[in-house]
Amino acid sequence: MANKKAIRWGMLCSHHPPSQYERTYTVFHIRLCARCTGIVIGIIIGIFFPCIFSPTLWKTVAITYIASFCFMNYLFQEMDKIENSNFYRSFTGILLGAGIGYHLHLLAQLQHIGYVSVYFGGVMLYVAIVVWTLHSHHHIEAILKTYQEGVYKEEGE
Repeated sequence: MANKKAIRWGMLCSHHPPSQYERTYTVFHIRLCARCTGIVIGIIIGIFFPCIFSPTLWKTVAITYIASFCFMNYLFQEMDKIENSNFYRSFTGILLGAGIGYHLHLLAQLQHIGYVSVYFGGVMLYVAIVVWTLHSHHHIEAILKTYQEGVYKEEGE
């Protein structure tokens, strides 16, 4: 009889397979992605930034540049160029999240839509650069395979 496979529901919160559990925190027996946890914390912090910092174009450009640290950290980690830790993943996630929160606040107020467009346009550019770089160095297939294999577990595991 063939082994039955079951879905690994824990990946809903961590989105990391068992081979990448070092990239997660365990909170009440639930695995949470370190970088995504940092992004959520950053969004909460960033929502309050417009109360402290009035928006200007140069601040938006600076915040967009700071967001690049998260993408560079991910890219270099996936290309095995750096030794990474959950501290760095979370810290760079907080930087990205703070920018997202800041600009979501402006968007919710329907203020400075141009600044919001610059920020999210910059973030999308970073995403495109990371995907293109990983694809051109043939890393995308390995990443996808790791996740595909991690979604299922042997029944009873």
